[in-house]
Amino acid sequence: MSSQKQSYPRVGVGVVLFCVQTGEILVGKRKGSHGSGQWALPGGALEWKETSSSCAKRELREETGIDLNEVWHEEVHDSLDDTLEIGDDKCSFHTCESIIDDNNHWITLFRLFFVNESDVKGKEKTMEKNKCEGWIWRRPEDIQEPMFTPLRKLITSGKLFQVLGFG
Repeated sequence: MSSQKQSYPRVGVGVVLFCVQTGEILVGKRKGSHGSGQWALPGGALEWKETSSSCAKRELREETGIDLNEVWHEEVHDSLDDTLEIGDDKCSFHTCESIIDDNNHWITLFRLFFVNESDVKGKEKTMEKNKCEGWIWRRPEDIQEPMFTPLRKLITSGKLFQVLGFG
């Protein structure tokens, strides 16, 4: 992105990859851009005419090497109901707005995917070493500061815990 100030907010997609057996989500430490040194979800900018689900799957594959088409079995958790259904599945569950700095105003759509431990744990790779220090699995309540603004807003909102059945 150029150093010129944007005149409108951008849309990002945050991928919450939830391991059913361990209660952990995948997070990485950002580097090389805004939010450097902060814990964040996999994700990125929504492209023109791309659905948020397609963006989530693309970004996860590009950043972690995990292909959701291979590991996500479209099993819907009991706590998800029709009020959360947006588009082609029941994975959109929260949105936040973040003005991170003078050049970064983002609307983040969070997409939730339930996965099995045997399908994902240990298979994550740091595909973009210039953008991420590495990926780890953590229970949401155990993620410490510094957190990237959208992740912090998601966790402090309580919505993630509510959807996962913790709150």
